[in-house]
Amino acid sequence: MVENWDTSYAQVEEALLKSWPKNKESCAQLLIGYFDYYSRFDFRNFVVQCRREMTLSKMEKEWPRPICVEDPFDLNHNLSSGVTKKMFVFIMKVFINSRAVFMSEKPKMTDHNHAGFHLMYRKVLLDKCHQGSAPSDRQCHSCHRIGHFYESCPFRMQGKDNRRRYTSNSTNNSYRSTTGSIITGRRQRILMVLEIDWAIIKG
Repeated sequence: MVENWDTSYAQVEEALLKSWPKNKESCAQLLIGYFDYYSRFDFRNFVVQCRREMTLSKMEKEWPRPICVEDPFDLNHNLSSGVTKKMFVFIMKVFINSRAVFMSEKPKMTDHNHAGFHLMYRKVLLDKCHQGSAPSDRQCHSCHRIGHFYESCPFRMQGKDNRRRYTSNSTNNSYRSTTGSIITGRRQRILMVLEIDWAIIKG
């Protein structure tokens, strides 16, 4: 139980497992099916979840975020609560474009058994699926990471501390050198005065 939610796995009988249809699709077909399903998914009204067969609406969960993914163990937790509208648009572009590329792109090499065929074909697909850099509206402008604001960036604060230490050390070193030169000058003047006095006494 997690916060009064039953998170135990379902106990399925072996006879029922044997009667379930087995997957006959390849990994490539499953990947294309993944892109196809989520490029058509109604994110505006429904929640992505694996808990039940029926659809789960955002109104039922009272989640107003652009994308809602229900945590299968903590049902009050939206796994995609940090996704902004700009990031949602970017994700949908990736889904739609990737589906189009994987369903339409055909290999141009005739010899599929060639050693470099798979690497080259994979590079062609990934290059065509590329949609540029992801939105940075939630990233720290200093370290480009998510999870904190620019004012409280740990890397920025560490840089400030390092600069403060460097400035302090430089000031101390310059002070020491200046103080040393002042002391040396005073000693020289004292020695000159003593020499003059000694010369007067002897004369």
